[in-house]
Amino acid sequence: MCADNGRMFHKPQGRISYNNEEWLRYLEVTLKNALTQRNAIKFYLTFGKYYYFIKHYFSIDWGFVMSYLRVRLNFWWGCLFHFSWIFIFVVLFTSAESLFEKPYIDKTDAYSLIIEEKPFFDSDLAKPITIDSQDGKLKRLDAQQYQLQAVLDTLYGKNEYYSTSSFLKIDFDSKEGIAKDKFIDLIKEEYDIISMKTYKKME
Repeated sequence: MCADNGRMFHKPQGRISYNNEEWLRYLEVTLKNALTQRNAIKFYLTFGKYYYFIKHYFSIDWGFVMSYLRVRLNFWWGCLFHFSWIFIFVVLFTSAESLFEKPYIDKTDAYSLIIEEKPFFDSDLAKPITIDSQDGKLKRLDAQQYQLQAVLDTLYGKNEYYSTSSFLKIDFDSKEGIAKDKFIDLIKEEYDIISMKTYKKME
């Protein structure tokens, strides 16, 4: 609280704007949640260097369209446009992609790993997870409609690794079993995983 000519006023707390580094971090989280992991990476590689243009152009363009609809028509037309935009670019595109997306398959003499991505959670289906681990070796993992983060937390404990993904169907099987550290080496070939100890992407 500060004084100005006898008047008392509250000093604003915290930041009221984001710098470029913070904006990029929030953009990354948003895109990873809206898109599948692999498509998000393709998006970064293709459009990442144009983020200034994307940020300002779409903000201004969106504002003009929404303002026009609400002023010239009414509030509900603006809501309809907003819903249509979200439905087309998030729901429709994601669903269409899932029809053509092939599962990730990695099979050797020692193990078999199959991962299928599901764009949405189906409440009518069960959400089981089965893990067979003995003496530090993973022999069986069957997860239905689980996000990768939940699987990593179950296997290695919370605050060990961080990753984002859509809902997954993971089917892993190994007769002799593999070390748990080896399993995460298999997963990182397909998904970005960050170690919470080093805060760096695992290579």
